[in-house]
Amino acid sequence: MFMTSKARAAYKLARKLAGFRYVMDVIPLDATLVKGSHGRANVADEYKAILITDEVETNVQPTDVFDIIWKSLQK
Repeated sequence: MFMTSKARAAYKLARKLAGFRYVMDVIPLDATLVKGSHGRANVADEYKAILITDEVETNVQPTDVFDIIWKSLQK
């Protein structure tokens, strides 16, 4: 998804191909780099996902899905 640098990735891959031990840690774990459609709220109703649950809610915002799932696990 997001590599720290292409030169570092090439070095790690060269070590792998040469048969040396290596750790392929070229992708950082920094979640702030992820941007875009995660939690996108301005989508037409016909393109929204369906959430099946015991709770009766007609219009669930994408940002509320985690809370709904968490509540259902607590029961």
